[in-house]
Amino acid sequence: MKIMIIDNKIKKVEKALYELKKYALSGDILEHKALAKIKTSNIKENLECILSEIQDKSLTSILNLLEQGKKTLKDEEYSYTVKNGSTRYYYTNIKEVIEAKKELEKSEAYKKLKETESKYKTAFLLGLKNKTILDEETGELVDPKNIKIVYTKDSIIIKERINE
Repeated sequence: MKIMIIDNKIKKVEKALYELKKYALSGDILEHKALAKIKTSNIKENLECILSEIQDKSLTSILNLLEQGKKTLKDEEYSYTVKNGSTRYYYTNIKEVIEAKKELEKSEAYKKLKETESKYKTAFLLGLKNKTILDEETGELVDPKNIKIVYTKDSIIIKERINE
């Protein structure tokens, strides 16, 4: 019974979000004004916070229900698999690491790496204009086909104006 209540609440939230989108894109108000209102409402942050809290409690619950050595729990509707998290290490606040990076950046090998990266980037950008470049040292054509390129979307930064 309580699961039906959750389903109904989720449907209401989904409907409200769809209506919000429909209204924001209807032309009745400027899209950027609607976006500012939505973003400054903290809907996304609130949802992420709630999901995180529920996930933490769910993980504890699933771990208590799992049989020894198993990673998956199944019920009538879902399969829940526990995936171990990973550890990441960041050294950006360690003076010794910062100094070592600065020294590395001064080295000839580092400068050569940056020059090589620049050469291939230039070859790629020129390729977009149907042009090519030759390697100054070897005289061979620089082939940028193995460059991995990641494009990100444009974004809008919105800040609430308070006593401006």
